[in-house]
Amino acid sequence: MRKFVLLTILILATWPLLATETRPVLKVGFVVPMTGDCAFMGQDIRDGATLALDEYGATKIDYKLIFEDDQLIPRLSNASAIKLTTLDKVDCIWSLWAQGATAVMPWANKAGIIHMNTGWDHSYNEKSKWCVVHGASYQDNARQNIEYFLKHGVKRLAIAPQRAEGWVRLVDYALPLIRKANIEVVFNEYTNPGERDFRVYWLKIKNSKPDMIWAPITSPELDIFFRQKQELDIHIPITGYFTTFQKDSLKYAQGIEYFSDTWVRSDFLERFNKRFGHTPLIRAGHAYDLMKLYIQSAEELYKKLGRVPTHEELLVKLKEPRELPNLVVGPGRMTANGSIETGYKLVKVEGDKIVDVKE
Repeated sequence: MRKFVLLTILILATWPLLATETRPVLKVGFVVPMTGDCAFMGQDIRDGATLALDEYGATKIDYKLIFEDDQLIPRLSNASAIKLTTLDKVDCIWSLWAQGATAVMPWANKAGIIHMNTGWDHSYNEKSKWCVVHGASYQDNARQNIEYFLKHGVKRLAIAPQRAEGWVRLVDYALPLIRKANIEVVFNEYTNPGERDFRVYWLKIKNSKPDMIWAPITSPELDIFFRQKQELDIHIPITGYFTTFQKDSLKYAQGIEYFSDTWVRSDFLERFNKRFGHTPLIRAGHAYDLMKLYIQSAEELYKKLGRVPTHEELLVKLKEPRELPNLVVGPGRMTANGSIETGYKLVKVEGDKIVDVKE
């Protein structure tokens, strides 16, 4: 009798565990900066993807997110990609911008897994069938900026880019178009990531007597760059591709207009702020969109097939050409080669906010 009672107690105690359905797992790895100067970018991507997973609701598949910190340094991106694909054996891997994509792509190809990239170089889709890119293209950015120069009567242009793979591609693409538009380039000199003193650089720009400055540059150098411009009392009009401003640096960039592809829907900002207690700076919306599309594709296939889809099946489903009207960075559309095409908005720094320019 005693044995029967003990056995009954044991069964009752373990019944919830036995009755719980074990969901199959898809592991999603992220190669993003979580520390260092660019940590805010990786943290925004983490939070955007997490919010998409939180908001999706009950899923048949358990999605495990694994984050590796590459500080946006190529050798660390490479090491992170190796770990995620060979040790963690993730089913999908993410990268940021061209720097991350270049390092991650060979390992994603070798593993035969989907490679998500938030960036503007859609040529990675042509180099690898596994790559899906979400972001407005650098070609569109160049063309829209040249239209902006012409609209504002620019005859003499100073180009002040930061030396990074994405900026180099942008400038190389834009230069022939700028010259074709009969705009004289009076200054074109790269700065290096990590630079903190731009004062001599600013004086060289000033001495070239441009009508306007075009400066593709990112934080934290971006914030120092604008602060020193103000300290030197330089008032030449400036635009560029500014990935983001740290909030306390907006005071140095009042009135500046530029084309942005990191704007998001206001309802997304409200939900993000409620969940994390702050406003995202960059790429959170792109991460949200990509994560949501990945989950939707996997769940639809699971319902249809009665099992977890293979990497190839999921890739085909994800890359189905279609309109994507509900993106938080959108609307947009998925092209046949895996590009999520969105666009740029002309925005302006106004007080402590970045607002749309009413053209």
